Amino acid sequence: MLERLSWKKLVWGLVLFCLPAVILSLFVGHLAWLLVIALFLALGWHGYNLLKLSDWLWLDRSSLPPAGRGGWEPIFYGIYQMQQRNRKRRRELALLIKRFRSGAESLPDAIVILTTEGNIFWCNRLAQHLLGFRWPDDNGQHIFNLLRYPDFSRYIMANDFSRPLSI
Repeated sequence: MLERLSWKKLVWGLVLFCLPAVILSLFVGHLAWLLVIALFLALGWHGYNLLKLSDWLWLDRSSLPPAGRGGWEPIFYGIYQMQQRNRKRRRELALLIKRFRSGAESLPDAIVILTTEGNIFWCNRLAQHLLGFRWPDDNGQHIFNLLRYPDFSRYIMANDFSRPLSI
């Protein structure tokens, strides 16, 4: 099992990039230049992995992450695990919404769910029949655009739903 990335692993990876430069400088000198070259190689390697990550997230249709080495392996694997959790959560939420809609369809009342701004979010078949809504065409429409009754507008604007409204 992979572990999350830590400072210790990051420093160790940087040391591994710089160690060949230090050893080579013992034989040929020019430690500063060799370290600069090693750091540019490290920067290029990280840039290459960033491009792999970007291609995987934006272009690749595969759900499997690209192969990573060093510090990039736990990052690729962590993003993959997060995607798997999100897919599972989306499936569970879709099932919950399906169950809710099925239950709301079986109610003997017309149901219209509105956003806080007053836009239609969902309605059941009885609401479509009684109020003349067309689902899903009316999704996102403001309720006052479809139900043009002054009493209804006052009732909604008053925000007091303790008494029913008959139109």
